Amino acid sequence: MKKPLTNNIFCVTLAKYAHIYVEAETPQEAMKIAEHWTDEVDDEEFEDSEVGVDSCEAYSHDADSTYMNTIYTQNEAIDVSDYIIRFDEQDPDNPCVGWDMTDQLELDLEG
Repeated sequence: MKKPLTNNIFCVTLAKYAHIYVEAETPQEAMKIAEHWTDEVDDEEFEDSEVGVDSCEAYSHDADSTYMNTIYTQNEAIDVSDYIIRFDEQDPDNPCVGWDMTDQLELDLEG
């Protein structure tokens, strides 16, 4: 029997790493120069790098097809719209309501 869906979705960042060599005076300058060249890095620089888990947001989201395409569970990859339907069928009294913008931080972008 499959584990019931919880609608407790975390955003996990996956990364594929490459190493490039940068001439610079300081590590900060090296990172700035490397950032400038990131679009030029090709598959050879990635060599045999595997995709690895890089980070995870500390708080979860509700499933929302506006911001997500696929949700990965322990047993399967589910299209978000199918996930929402299955979640709602599982517990009709607790429907999936989607993204809640009221929980977001407000940033002063003009400051």
